[in-house]
Amino acid sequence: MDHREGEEAPLQSLRFPSVREWKRLGTRAHSWTRSLIEPECLIEGLRSVLSRATEPLDPLGFGFENFDAIGRWREEAEGVRVDSGGTLPSGESFSGPIELVRILKKRKRGFVEVLTEKMLTYALGRGLEIPDSCAVDDIVADLEKNDYRFTVLVRGIVHSKPFLKRRGDSGATK
Repeated sequence: MDHREGEEAPLQSLRFPSVREWKRLGTRAHSWTRSLIEPECLIEGLRSVLSRATEPLDPLGFGFENFDAIGRWREEAEGVRVDSGGTLPSGESFSGPIELVRILKKRKRGFVEVLTEKMLTYALGRGLEIPDSCAVDDIVADLEKNDYRFTVLVRGIVHSKPFLKRRGDSGATK
């Protein structure tokens, strides 16, 4: 669920002045910096960036809104009926978790690839690099052979070369 193809990633759209721009701003640089640090401006800027960053994920979250934080089913949240419908960036609409799962099952391989990439990124504590794509492909192939079991995903990550050879570990394996 990365940003859409051809779009600038939301967090990459934040831009701060270069040294040359600071010099050009002169005394106005102080007011520009102050406006960045003022809580209201900072909060509004973060809201804008975060809303754009989560936009592609929102429909997925809405689809599973019937489940509370510990996985119990609910029809209402804080006295308001739960609306678990939404529209994916592809234009496909759903009215609840069952329909959302049907849509995701149609794109099983793509969904599993993205999930594997996200889980491996988290496990490595860094972004994925080109050589990591081989591990992703191997894990996805293993998942396909083993009925997409979550335990196969976790085992595949833990036994992958990038995970076993990650940098910065004090207890490196041989």
